[in-house]
Amino acid sequence: MKKYELILDLYNEMPHINAICAKYVCGLGTNVILVKKDDAEDIEINISINTPVNNNKGISHIVEHCVSNELYKLKKDHDLYYQKQSTYIDKTLYKFGFHQSNTKYIYDILNAIFNSQIDELDFMRQGWRYEFNDKTGKLIINGVVYNEMKDVFNSPIASITKYIPSSLYKNSHYGYISGGIPDEIISLEYKEADLYYKEFYNINNSTIIVIGNFDLNVMRNYFQKIILKIYENNPKSYEKKGIKVEVQRNDLQMAYQAFNKKDLMDKYFISVNFSVKKPEDIFEYGIYNIIQSYFNKNKINSKEYNVKNLKVITKFNNGMPKPYFSFIMAGNDIINRDLMLKLIKEEMIKLTKHCMNKIFEEDIISKGNCNLSKLEFCNRILEATLYGLNSFAYLVDFKEKYENSESFLSTQISSFICRNFIENKNYSFIVLIPEKGLIYRKEQDLNRKLSEKLSSITKEEFQKIKDIKKELLKEDNTLVNFHNSRDLSFSKCDDRFSTDNYCLDKQNINSITVYNYYSDIDNNNYINFYFDLSKINPKYIKYITLLSLILFDIPEVEHYIKRNKMEIFCYMLPLINPKDNIFINSKFVIKGSSDKNKKEEIFKFVSDLKKIVDLKKNSSIIGEILREVKNNFEDNIHVKVHKTIVSRITAYFSVEGYENDNIEGILFYKFIDRICKNYDEMQQDVIENLEYVFEYLFNSNNLTISVYSNNSEEMSCIIDKYYNSKIKRDLRDSYKLDKLIPKNEGIIIPSNVNYVIQGFDFSILGYEYDGATRCNMKSIA
Repeated sequence: MKKYELILDLYNEMPHINAICAKYVCGLGTNVILVKKDDAEDIEINISINTPVNNNKGISHIVEHCVSNELYKLKKDHDLYYQKQSTYIDKTLYKFGFHQSNTKYIYDILNAIFNSQIDELDFMRQGWRYEFNDKTGKLIINGVVYNEMKDVFNSPIASITKYIPSSLYKNSHYGYISGGIPDEIISLEYKEADLYYKEFYNINNSTIIVIGNFDLNVMRNYFQKIILKIYENNPKSYEKKGIKVEVQRNDLQMAYQAFNKKDLMDKYFISVNFSVKKPEDIFEYGIYNIIQSYFNKNKINSKEYNVKNLKVITKFNNGMPKPYFSFIMAGNDIINRDLMLKLIKEEMIKLTKHCMNKIFEEDIISKGNCNLSKLEFCNRILEATLYGLNSFAYLVDFKEKYENSESFLSTQISSFICRNFIENKNYSFIVLIPEKGLIYRKEQDLNRKLSEKLSSITKEEFQKIKDIKKELLKEDNTLVNFHNSRDLSFSKCDDRFSTDNYCLDKQNINSITVYNYYSDIDNNNYINFYFDLSKINPKYIKYITLLSLILFDIPEVEHYIKRNKMEIFCYMLPLINPKDNIFINSKFVIKGSSDKNKKEEIFKFVSDLKKIVDLKKNSSIIGEILREVKNNFEDNIHVKVHKTIVSRITAYFSVEGYENDNIEGILFYKFIDRICKNYDEMQQDVIENLEYVFEYLFNSNNLTISVYSNNSEEMSCIIDKYYNSKIKRDLRDSYKLDKLIPKNEGIIIPSNVNYVIQGFDFSILGYEYDGATRCNMKSIA
């Protein structure tokens, strides 16, 4: 069939990861990207499907759950190493891994995704349904997605955060909540989900990425055949030439409550949001990250402004085509016009001075081959700061407009949102009043008054900010060390900042970034092992990070995992202590799925790691693994240029930013690059350091465990078995781990059913437990 023949053949060599990328466009739009890596033993396939939404019923989320259920059935007959899936506002991602000898799995996977049937019982189980409560006999609503999204909206801060995109992108798909809102999920009917699947789960509406060691021509021919075969299995679904979803005005009113008494201590929650003006501008990214880091580290002094219990949270979300920055404030006096206007002006002035001082103190700006002078760079910071200041001026009008609006307020304890959009689409304003109710008006009086409110910021105040720039400027001809483009190069600067003249490649390989996306293995059933790092010498943090990257690639460990078909992985988790943002309290984490009777195997695996791993014996293999890790880092640096820059800039303005750069950014890359270049000479030292951190980590005195399971009795038996063993006895004695918390008192991550072992010191995880089915704002989720 002619329309399924190859119509574009594009090759890119990628020597930094020892790979060749070939991109093909087949049929009406199936993008097939093949990445050939000579050293790959397994095949990884990633399928990204374009699934936009135009409502908040969670339709793409529920369809993903239904399709995933079919894929789990497929997994029973196929030796898949892992299967992961996740839903975003504009796409749904599926990811699989298997041995390269099982290429035939590709067809089975694609056919299962694109030619499935949405079963009505599956829809009711995964989406929502009515059922009777066994204990009370009352009719209740249940469902996996329904319960999952109830937990998402379990605090005012979480609710406001979810609604920010809908306030900024109201005429776009990005203005909807793809996961769904509980009140609207229950209006979704099975027929709608079935039609949605048939409309969008079309192989020509997808991008498929395959990574492995294979012959490009053979794999290309194989894809031509299977795409045609999938088409022939269901030709009617391919008759449409284009897929469109009409976007309507998204004036969303929220009416779902799930707050506890502690949430109601704050009378008002206000969020002022603005999207960035130039998404491609790396300087704007850096500046907003500096602002976020500043407010995270420099808490506003409520007493200075006579404001009770003021809380300010900043959020920079760069996961949108047009990223946005938000200031979220909580308190009881935050609608006092005079106090808030004073606070906003003075804090933004402090922020401007802080940003400029930091830049000059750290010598971030120095001579280089760039076309942006120090004067221009200061102007950019000034512009971004005033941009935020102007948006805040809008906030102070809230009291005048709504202080006498009690007649609009409901008596129910619910969360309601008042939004008024000003004429400039870059701004939005959200108010949430947990104890009252909904204030919602369509008139645009505030829009017309915006310019009047901005005039309340006097010329003297603007001049005060500009004077800071004059004090700090020394040499106008000094140049900034970044190019204003995605093709970034690092020049020599101070020791912390230089990368030994390492220059990023200018090849555009952004098309393969999709395989870096990651989603949780399962919604509820998994086990987390948190190994505390607070007492180890900071110089070993890089080696612990290194261990997290190589541990599961050591042959004995890899074979153990494959033999037992476990879904398990480890990673580093940088945490800020909520009591003091100056100190990092990172964790080494091992996470495993507890599905398919693998619960006990995971406990046994973690307990036996000391017996399984022999680092000295594998010293030469570790050298090979390190080189692969280095290649992967170079690949990530290339395909995630913005993230690399943001991480590097933020490292200068916050401890958290520095820690992130130290374990996953340029600082860590320099560390591993030095080891790889001198491994023969450094081998003994590297192995000894790895052995030291390995011995330190796998000591149960450093361990905290969280368990998520649908079967408390089974998990309790398994836990008791391992706590009573010699390996776990010290853990039991230390934390008195003898029973499970009731499921309505779960902690760490909100989900439908939570169990966490009772008795340990919760501050070990880096934040405080508030007694509800969630943790505070410093959640690790």
